[in-house]
Amino acid sequence: MILIAGLGIFSWLGVQSANDSTSRTLDERLIIARLAASRLDETLQYALVQLQSNSSSTDLLQSQSKFIATASVAQESLIRSGVSAKNIIAVGASGGVIFAEPSSAGLVGANLSEYSSVKKVLGDGAAAISGLVSIP
Repeated sequence: MILIAGLGIFSWLGVQSANDSTSRTLDERLIIARLAASRLDETLQYALVQLQSNSSSTDLLQSQSKFIATASVAQESLIRSGVSAKNIIAVGASGGVIFAEPSSAGLVGANLSEYSSVKKVLGDGAAAISGLVSIP
C-alpha cells in the first residue's frame, strides 16, 4: 500500500514538473513572438512614414516613372529592414489601381475598393500598408 502511495506521489510530481516546463516554454515563446511583432510593427511604421513622406508630393502620381522611383526607394527601405513587399500599388480615388510596382498588366485598372485597408485609405486619404491580400 505504501509503495502504491509512493508511486502515486512521484507520478503526480512528474506530471506537475512536465506541466510547469511546458508552461515556461510557452511563456518564453510568447515573449519572443511579442518581441518579433514589436520589431515588425516598428519596421512597418518606419516604411509607412517613408511612404507618406514620398507620396506627399503632388506630382508623384502624374507619371509612372516617378511612381516607380518612389516605389523602388520604399522597397529598398523595406528590404534593408528585412521585410519583403510583393507589390507597391497606387490606388485612385475610386479604388482602381493606377500604378503597380513591379508592373503587372492584370493589376493596373483592377478595382480594390472592396478591401478593408483600401476602404480606409479612400476614407482618410493617408498612405497605408495593407495586410496580406490576394490580388485579383
